[in-house]
Amino acid sequence: MTSSSAFDAGAGSVPLFGPASGPFDVAEAVLEAAPVRNASPQPASAPVSPVDLDPGIAQRAAAAAAPLLIVSAPQPEGIREQQARQSLDPSAMVDHRSRIVAYSDDRVSWIRARSRGITATDVAKLTSESAVKSVLWEKLNGSGFGGNAYTEHGRRREPVIARWVFDEHGIAASNALFHAFEAPQHLATPDGVVSRGSGSVELAEIKTTSKPWRSIPRGYLRQIWWQQYVLGAERTLLVWEQHKDFRVLDEVPQCRWIERDEAQISTLIRYAEMVLDGLEVARSRGY
Repeated sequence: MTSSSAFDAGAGSVPLFGPASGPFDVAEAVLEAAPVRNASPQPASAPVSPVDLDPGIAQRAAAAAAPLLIVSAPQPEGIREQQARQSLDPSAMVDHRSRIVAYSDDRVSWIRARSRGITATDVAKLTSESAVKSVLWEKLNGSGFGGNAYTEHGRRREPVIARWVFDEHGIAASNALFHAFEAPQHLATPDGVVSRGSGSVELAEIKTTSKPWRSIPRGYLRQIWWQQYVLGAERTLLVWEQHKDFRVLDEVPQCRWIERDEAQISTLIRYAEMVLDGLEVARSRGY
């Protein structure tokens, strides 16, 4: 769960983090040395209008509910991109509860696991191939963002909103970090997860914002599509609560169902693999 941040609502306009030169050159160099995959660009969905958002990089808070009960060790690594593409069909997924890597209440394990893969927070910034360098730089150097008043407000409000989500939609809060089927470096920590009687998986994602939304911020959509891919979910309930000077404006939050988008997921996988290839090259050089 995050507060609104500097995500864009249109492809290619996410701000680059880090200096324009110096350590950034390392990211560019390792990307040039990384192998090029034969993946063609996937069609994009219609653009979403930009909105004004609160400052700060999105940070995930620990969820209110107790962790899920069924836990196993992460599966061994394989040929990442090929396996990931084979797992786009939700019906092919192994039960998501067997793919838990860590819980956010164990901060050390959770942060360590996230650093070794690509998370929904990372993917939110992958607007295009040109954004890969900035995400790689952050993975190598850290974002340097430790939170602010907006993220703190989001942490305080999340348990309250999560209770409303459970009461109204039956989606239980979760603080588990999952990996994708046969793609252990593709990671996500959705705010809520439920397995319906039909066998389908539905997710919840909780946000707070100080601005009214004219449309769903594009960065949040990328987060949601990535989470759907990782867990094999069909749709996600996006829930947001507006505040003014940290005073909640509405009695109940607003919400909207976001459907799975295979074309967007395929594109995000391609960008994520570019980052992972860069990380492999950087680490092989001792960076």
